[in-house]
Amino acid sequence: MQVSNSTNRAIAKAAKADADNFAIQNPARILLVEDQPLNQKIATMLLQRLGYAKMDVANNGQEAVSMVAQGGYDIVFMDLQMPVMGGIDATRAIRSNFQLKHQPAIIAMTGHALTGVKEECREVGMNAFLTKPVSLDDFRRVIPPALTVEASQIPMNF
Repeated sequence: MQVSNSTNRAIAKAAKADADNFAIQNPARILLVEDQPLNQKIATMLLQRLGYAKMDVANNGQEAVSMVAQGGYDIVFMDLQMPVMGGIDATRAIRSNFQLKHQPAIIAMTGHALTGVKEECREVGMNAFLTKPVSLDDFRRVIPPALTVEASQIPMNF
């Protein structure tokens, strides 16, 4: 069976509309914290496919702490192993900043799902845990609950 070009265009348009709809239904200001350019590009492309046209990127935890201190983020996707400051220390610093009017949801993204890592993420106040490589379904799964209540009240989602 062969699919016509017009059918392919219609399918692509519907997929894009569904993606755009996701961001409309789940509006969020997103900070991606990742030191590897390729991982930055992949995560950015996936989030754009969901309709998030713009997000900010920090190259390490220290940059993330400064950017979050300025306020306005709903979700922070946090790599765990980075130079300068890793994701665990950055999350600890963000969660201890009592001057923030709004604590963002912090979602761990790591290629190292070793024993004890998820528990450590929970202990420092992260809200969810994604193992790299991340997928569209991963983002679809963790974004809506991250936006429902104040991040400090969201239980860790495995």
